[in-house]
Order: sequence, then C-alpha cells, then structure tokens
Amino acid sequence: MLPPMAHAIKEVARQQHIILHYLKNERPFPEDILYDGADSLLHLVESDRHQFLYTLRYIGDEVTWVRHSVRVAALLGDILLPQPGLIGDAREAVAGILLHAMGKPLLVNEQLPTLDTNLRSSQKERLKHHVRALRQQLHRVGWHPGPVLSCIIDDINERLDGSGYPAGKAGEALSKLVRTASVIKIVDTLTHARNGRPALSPLDAYRWVYGNKGYDRQCLNRYVRRYGLYPIGSLVKYSGGFLAWVMRLDREGSPDQVRVVKNLAFLDSKLDTILADKDIQQIGKLEAVVDPANFQL
Repeated sequence: MLPPMAHAIKEVARQQHIILHYLKNERPFPEDILYDGADSLLHLVESDRHQFLYTLRYIGDEVTWVRHSVRVAALLGDILLPQPGLIGDAREAVAGILLHAMGKPLLVNEQLPTLDTNLRSSQKERLKHHVRALRQQLHRVGWHPGPVLSCIIDDINERLDGSGYPAGKAGEALSKLVRTASVIKIVDTLTHARNGRPALSPLDAYRWVYGNKGYDRQCLNRYVRRYGLYPIGSLVKYSGGFLAWVMRLDREGSPDQVRVVKNLAFLDSKLDTILADKDIQQIGKLEAVVDPANFQL
C-alpha cells in the first residue's frame, strides 16, 4: 500500500514521460503539464515536509533520468521555499529542473541506445550536447521559456571554475539560484550508483563537493545543515544488523523515527516496523547510510 503522497509523486514522474513524448513527436509543448508537476512538488513539500522527503524514495523504480530530475526538483523546491530572496523563483526553477532532464533522452539513438548502462567515453561526450538538443527541440515546437527557467536549463551544468558546459561560464556569471541547484544536482548524482560507479554516502559526497572548486561552498553548507548526514528517505544500517528507512530527524540531525524493513540475519524475511525516539535503541547503534540496491530494496 503506497502512502497518498507517493501517488502524487509518481504522477509527476509519469508526466515526465508524457512531456518527453510530446517533444520527441514535435507536438505543441505541454506547458500546463510541466507546471502542474512543479506545482505538485511545491504543494507537497509545503503540506508535510518530512513525509514528502521520505516518500520520494517511492520513485526508485523509475528510469534514472526521471528519478534524478524529480528528486532534484523536489529538493530544490524544499530549499528555495524558506529563502525570501529566492522563493519567488521557486516555481520556475523547479519546472526548469524537470524540463532540463529531457535533453539526454532526446539524444538516444543507435550510437547511444540507452542511458542506463556503463557508457563509453564517446557516449559521455555526446551527452554533453543535451542542453543544445533540448533547446533545438523547444525551438521546433515553438515554446520559449522565461528567464528563470532558461537560466536553469542553460547553466545547471556550468561550474564556478569554468570547467562546466555548454558555455564554460564561471564565477559571478552564475546566479545564486544556479549555484544552489548545482549543489543539489551533484549530491544526488554522487549518492546514487551510476554508470558502474557505486553510490557514495552523504558524508563522502559532501567531502567530494567541498573539495571541488566548481561548486559554491556556502550553498553546500546550507544543504548539509538542511539534510544532515542521514537524510530523510535514506536507508541506514544499525549495529544490531537491521536496515531502516529514515522517516524523521531530531534537532541534531539523527534519525528519531525509522521504518525497519530488514534483519540481515534473515535475508529472505521482510519487516515493516516503525520505531521512534528511544525505541530505536532496540536495534543498536546507527552505523552508516547504505545503498538500497545492495540489499534489493
């Protein structure tokens, strides 16, 4: 049984496929569908933030580009809404993240038959043209996004040190909005397995981003303060051999409500037990965030 929010999030994921279908077939751009998805994500995060972040894990069965776009869009909305200087751009920015993801599947052809395998160097290089591919397709269907949405599409892959693409922009040429979105995007990429690379823990991902001159450290610090070392929706392992999904965090950033789903001493069995506060001590000490794929979860 899926929680009600999961159905709403899955609907946003389904809409991603619909928008891509419209673009591939050069039909009039479904602007209403795009903004309906952005509005849904923003409404969900405002209605019950903890439940929303936890429920994002239910899109784990989607293709990579859809999972990535919906997660990044959701977290961007969650970070922008409390910031007075950026809240006004939240709707356009979230829509921009959802649309930005369309460029890569538009490039799928005989030379790049899929996005979900270990890509060769030439295929990875080809993917860097996804911004241009999306722009060209939007031009063909006669749809022209506004300045905020355009900024997300064009600049999300640029880096402060000029090492990004497609234009090699750097420093002050990149807005605070883009810098914020870039941090969310790279952390999501690093904390999920891709192209033969294993998923990093949140801590290792934070360290990687902090050591990379292409990303804004202030934006990273804001991200870390908001989501912590054990983000809501992540799978964690306890010393008693139990795996649990994080449902809520306390003020120190430690899980104070979890859904226990597996005892590693009995790999074939499944659990579904919610523990909160001091009851969590029953399953041992918190050890680490783990990759659900390693446990078929």
